[in-house]
Amino acid sequence: MASGAKGDEYVQKLGAALRKLDGDFKLEFVVAGTDVLATDPLGRLGLIIDGCAERERLVEARRGALSVPA
Repeated sequence: MASGAKGDEYVQKLGAALRKLDGDFKLEFVVAGTDVLATDPLGRLGLIIDGCAERERLVEARRGALSVPA
């Protein structure tokens, strides 16, 4: 992901990556911190809270599609 990427680009690329997942998963790890926020000096990305919320919705929807228990 390019430095400074905004929410739309981030969510689009994440969605594309998640759609490539398939298989019979029994366990899933998601490392999803707040370093993607524009206000975080370490992450260098440009998301706002809405972008983080959309990220969570995408991951949760994909988890359900793969039938991975919460």
